[in-house]
Amino acid sequence: MVRRSSKLLKCIVLWAFFAVINRADPSPDLQSPIDEPDPVSPVSTAEALIARVTPSLAANFTLSILEDEKVDSFRLSTVDEYTIKIEGNNGVSFASGYNYYLQNYLNSSISWMGDNLNRVELLDSMPPVEDEGIQKTRFWPWSYYLNICTYSYSMVWWTWDRWEREIDWMAMRGINMPL
Repeated sequence: MVRRSSKLLKCIVLWAFFAVINRADPSPDLQSPIDEPDPVSPVSTAEALIARVTPSLAANFTLSILEDEKVDSFRLSTVDEYTIKIEGNNGVSFASGYNYYLQNYLNSSISWMGDNLNRVELLDSMPPVEDEGIQKTRFWPWSYYLNICTYSYSMVWWTWDRWEREIDWMAMRGINMPL
């Protein structure tokens, strides 16, 4: 019974990752008879990620969709001394742009062994993005992560909080295909 429920949990978590982070459409069999728009947008998903990781900075980021990009990419720019704009074409792109800013402008990091966010709490203003901003584009359509054995060793015992942290970590590193 425990083994079966853990497999079910794995399937649900993976489905949620793709449906929410990558804006994947549900299969036609799972759609409701009433065509309602998806209430979870990539912008709101990324805003929730930012609020979980750095609650004190959540109001300092504005997010908007990059409509003209066909491949995963993000663009960072400075709005004013307190606001950084992240443009992306899906949830993983937003999270990757946010992580890029954390690492390259705030010298901060999120890792398995602990987080380095000490400087974030001391900010009076946001460090500006140089010039007209920067844009990063993914060269490959997929970024793989994990293997089929990993789930059976330790992940089976994870709580939702731990899964949410791992999904955030994956998205911040541009992973869009966990195995």
